[in-house]
Amino acid sequence: MSVEGKPTKTTPEVVCDAVGAVFQETNAAHIVRTLGESDATTAGALYSQPGRRVIASKSLGVGDVVVSQRGVSVPMVHAMASTCPVCFSTDGTHADGEDVCKTLATLLAPFEHSLYTQLQGIKQMLHVSDTMLRLWLRVIALCNLGSQPSNKKALEYIKDWMQALQGMADLMTSAPDQGWLMDVVMSAMTFTQALKPVHVAEFEKQIGKHIAKSQQLSPSGTAAEGTRADADAAADAAASSEGVSAAEALALIAGQMNRNGYSLRDLASPNKTISIGIYPAIAMVNHSCSPNCAVVSTPGGTVTVRALRPIAAGDEVTVSYVDLLQPRAQRRAELMQTKEFTCHCLRCDVPDAFAGERTFETALCEHCRRNVPRTIHLAAAEGGKETGSQRDALVCHVDDGGCGRVCSLESQQSRLEDAALLLATLESDMRQAIKSANKVEAVDGASSVSCQEVLVALNEALDGLLATTIPRTHHLALKAYSLQHHLASQTNDRLASASALKRSIDGMASVLPANWLELCEWQTRFVETVQEATTNGAKDSTMLKRLQKVVMTFKPSLISNTSALCGQSHPFHVRVSAAFA
Repeated sequence: MSVEGKPTKTTPEVVCDAVGAVFQETNAAHIVRTLGESDATTAGALYSQPGRRVIASKSLGVGDVVVSQRGVSVPMVHAMASTCPVCFSTDGTHADGEDVCKTLATLLAPFEHSLYTQLQGIKQMLHVSDTMLRLWLRVIALCNLGSQPSNKKALEYIKDWMQALQGMADLMTSAPDQGWLMDVVMSAMTFTQALKPVHVAEFEKQIGKHIAKSQQLSPSGTAAEGTRADADAAADAAASSEGVSAAEALALIAGQMNRNGYSLRDLASPNKTISIGIYPAIAMVNHSCSPNCAVVSTPGGTVTVRALRPIAAGDEVTVSYVDLLQPRAQRRAELMQTKEFTCHCLRCDVPDAFAGERTFETALCEHCRRNVPRTIHLAAAEGGKETGSQRDALVCHVDDGGCGRVCSLESQQSRLEDAALLLATLESDMRQAIKSANKVEAVDGASSVSCQEVLVALNEALDGLLATTIPRTHHLALKAYSLQHHLASQTNDRLASASALKRSIDGMASVLPANWLELCEWQTRFVETVQEATTNGAKDSTMLKRLQKVVMTFKPSLISNTSALCGQSHPFHVRVSAAFA
């Protein structure tokens, strides 16, 4: 749920021991339940909705850890070949030593390798993703380990994994649509039929009770009867009578993943997702499109919530559940589909409070084509009389250097849709050109076109869009810059690639926190690309010198930001430091 501000009325929220223990490790924050009354005295018309939230227990500085958890996660299909399935390192090293990973991989192998291989024979009957199938296998494996390893660090991993599974008692579920739900339920039934009865029974014994407890939560995410004890008692009664079957539990896990699943990123590349899994303690933190914390992937398959800016004791801790470089309508649509709430954070409800939001979402004035109009609220009228309601209008304000005329909302939307369609067509051409360059068979018999030809067409299209339709920091412009970067990289034009990266960074910086790690990685890519151009002797020395000056302006903040949010031994900070070496 997305909320901001200081709740006026709260009560302590008792969560299951597994989740509570994770928060006690740092004592930086605690979980409360709010009663949902709006706080009319709070500046900026902030909202206080009912439900659970994480509140800072003490003042937190930039980089301070709020909560950290090792969850139950599995590599995504595209990352399986390069990712350790235990510690999730991608560089051949292991967070706690190769022996730990080998020991645990051997214990998991009867399910994650042998049974997974057997399931390929009925794969056509399992209408879930391969990643979800392997997550189910890992959960079943953890409930059926049998003997425990003698390695103390390996035992810590198992303890953390089981703690995360028990924490599912505090997770809610959701489904994108009825078709998805039916596919998951039928797949779970087919999956359990392929297991040995003894394995099914042990899974139900160890996890069924926790999953049952999760179903006693109300839509607000709190215990339906008011206390955790009520939920525990109801779950115990259900478990002692009918219980929760293995198929039901697996289907509910899929629903929890849809609503509360978290991804791990490549430690050296924060924009690259490599796995997805169950992190119940992290899921307690609410969403905001202007978060005060970041979710950072850390060694050993752990996820850590760290403060992006100072947080006062008593303030709510928030993170982002979605890509913040999406426009508001897309962010809200994604959150409604996966999390089942409409975002009412400050950025969504009061976008004018954010300096870069208007140019990020709004087209240029259709009349003067040099200024971005403002949205104003006018009193609606009918028959010459005000109706008491309001309507939105776009005005190209003279105070902003505009022409003072009113813009058509329909025209604005149509122009942006045309621009999006043009860029989508060019992106498709780019993908086909890259496939042709890599000797991959053409798609649907499409004619071959070179990356250089697509880049020329893209440059011409972007020049036209920037002159007539979109500001330079509009989200569609950011998409175009990204395409320019990829195409220039394919043609080994490092200066053009670096220039496109710089334009992307300028646009991102208008809406993202300055220390947002995904933004930091784009800055790092820029630095690395300029260094490559320097090493290889770029032809345009004037442009190269200009870009080299930009590199030096990035250095202090990049090193400081990644050190604070990751730590000096973290692979991403090591990468950043190496880029400036």
